[in-house]
Amino acid sequence: MKRKSNVMREKIVSSARKMISENGLQKAGIAEIAKLAGISPTTIYSYFSSKQALFDELGLDESLIDYQPSKDIKKREIIEVALLYFGQKGYAGTTIESIMRKTGLGKTAFYQYFDSKESLFATVLHESIVNLKSRNLQINPASEGWMEMLKDLGEIQLEMGNDPKRKAIFLTVARQSAIHPDFGRIFCEDGMVATSHALAERLKPFQGRGLIRKDVDIELVALLFLMSLWAQNVMFKYIHNGARDFSDDETLDAAIKIFTHGLSPH
Repeated sequence: MKRKSNVMREKIVSSARKMISENGLQKAGIAEIAKLAGISPTTIYSYFSSKQALFDELGLDESLIDYQPSKDIKKREIIEVALLYFGQKGYAGTTIESIMRKTGLGKTAFYQYFDSKESLFATVLHESIVNLKSRNLQINPASEGWMEMLKDLGEIQLEMGNDPKRKAIFLTVARQSAIHPDFGRIFCEDGMVATSHALAERLKPFQGRGLIRKDVDIELVALLFLMSLWAQNVMFKYIHNGARDFSDDETLDAAIKIFTHGLSPH
């Protein structure tokens, strides 16, 4: 099984290298590389968390790409409309034609960036998750305020539940995961798991200094903390958007008290 995984990874890398050598960095998109390799874009995301990660494997820097602003704006517009439509109509009810009609662009413009509806949704899903502000929290490792770090991250997680676009993407993934398992995998691994890992990495220095108990699995603790907050979003903002017994502030305060009490050395 591991051998097959290595073969597929090398196939992706080889296709990316060929695409870049023949067409340049600018035209070496995930959809184009996937098409050359004869696989789906979601398969590439199974091995590389982002286009930058794939470029890193090749020793390249995505920042060297000579972007064309006007084209970037069009691509962003397609993604924004797609996010709205996928959320409102679901994956099956959304068509390429309806998206392009809403943008006012011709259908040919779609294929400048994506080779299928599947690749568009994978891009929408991946970008909406990977660009979470919580992944970029700047934490001072010399600080002893790791409880404040939990508060900052928790506020971001709960605020995401108030974003209609993030609600739309979650509902679409929930509907389509049984049919397209890769959608659920991207949502979980690139979203919750990656964010909890980032949190754990920021907590480890505090654990090493004895400010957090050393007998706990910090990776698991970080994941459980985020899941407890995500449950607030799912239960009371996505599934039942009615009156709640507890506000976001009360939920976050209780979660922090529970986790800090369990993590603090006695």
